Amino acid sequence: MPAIDLLYSIDVRAKLDLFLSVAERDPLPRGISCRHTLLTRPIVEELRRRGLAVVAWTVDDLDRAQELADWGVDGITTHRVAELREALRH
Repeated sequence: MPAIDLLYSIDVRAKLDLFLSVAERDPLPRGISCRHTLLTRPIVEELRRRGLAVVAWTVDDLDRAQELADWGVDGITTHRVAELREALRH
């Protein structure tokens, strides 16, 4: 069976704060899947500094998707896959 990356799914700020605290002691998570409105540049930078993958959901606004990409998120979930893929390619 192939290895599977495990990510926490985070939808409210309290869970994000708790995750950051727990991640210091729990070596199992490879990253988080997080509501995009909870992410800021400093939070993304901190998660990436810890070696965690960051996936933002659900981002349908092109400007927000570009901002998150600029911050270094590893993935974005969206309802507008083709449009965002094309726009972020440039």
